[in-house]
Amino acid sequence: MSTRESKRIQFSVGERVWEEAQGHLQSVIDSLPSDCEPLRKLLQQMEKARPKPAEKVYQASGLTLEQAKALLSIEYDNDSPQYVWDLHEELAVKEDELGSSWAFNAINQIKNSRYYKYHGDESLLRSAVDILLCGRLEHLADDGTNHHLKVAAEVEVHTKARQPDAVELSGIIMTATIRGRADWMLGYALTKKNLDGMLVVVEAKRDAATSKAIPQMMSYLAGVQDARAETGEQNHQVFGIMTDSSEFRFAFLNENRQMFLSNTLFWRTHATKIVAFLDYILQKAIESSPHTMPVKKGNHQLLNYPRHLPNSFSFGETEGLTASLADLDLAAVDVGDDSTVTVAIDILDDPMGS
Repeated sequence: MSTRESKRIQFSVGERVWEEAQGHLQSVIDSLPSDCEPLRKLLQQMEKARPKPAEKVYQASGLTLEQAKALLSIEYDNDSPQYVWDLHEELAVKEDELGSSWAFNAINQIKNSRYYKYHGDESLLRSAVDILLCGRLEHLADDGTNHHLKVAAEVEVHTKARQPDAVELSGIIMTATIRGRADWMLGYALTKKNLDGMLVVVEAKRDAATSKAIPQMMSYLAGVQDARAETGEQNHQVFGIMTDSSEFRFAFLNENRQMFLSNTLFWRTHATKIVAFLDYILQKAIESSPHTMPVKKGNHQLLNYPRHLPNSFSFGETEGLTASLADLDLAAVDVGDDSTVTVAIDILDDPMGS
């Protein structure tokens, strides 16, 4: 290489490979004799030319559904009945019970007030959501738990993309982060930064914009799930609620990275089902508290958690949750209140007669 000629040395070496090779390269440089100065300079240039991983930051609110699915490796099809999430009809709250609720009456007053309806600002609809959450939590009353659900607002979520080059191709290994701020989260976390203690994500949108919130919700659910997995939490399922206070959609992300989404429910015609859906989501969150034993893995509520979900919800119109949640035959395993594990085993006759 002449002194007048300057060449930029580039590499297509991945970041991990380079990290492993860097130490060896430096030791080679240090061991070179003094009469190998040109080679030393060349190797030093190579070291300085180390490729830096390109980091891409996405805003959760700016992603399309397909982009969010690709970046986060989430399985979901908005047009397939297989990913429809529904509550069993017989579990709907009775109309007379709902009519006597202070929260139900307060929400209707706000929604019907001529002082609130005109502009339809997102911040105004949050009052109705706050009342609904507060009313149902007070109704369920998790007094028997050691760790009570807490409501946190404006929770920052940074989710690492599992497929960082799914949207923009790069010549070198790239990292990607999806950032956003969830309107509310419910869980047992002591601070908003402890996403591993969150279980329910709530996202508010302006009038008739709940469908546009799906990529955001997907990003937040994945962020919470990843945080729970990293800290070794036993339950990785996460719930979500999207609403403009008139429309409600409920989301569920299972540990196999499959997302299920309810059909749109309207407060004016489906209030009893909306409240029942919310109640059962909050109840499942309460049940995943380590309230039966100090050690999470000894919590029989957590062990039964995947098994009992199908008792309240249907996941897809063509197949149940059992096939989606795990490869285990959940119907064959039960954990009693005394923490006794019962396993049912079918013994088949040997067709060979041995």
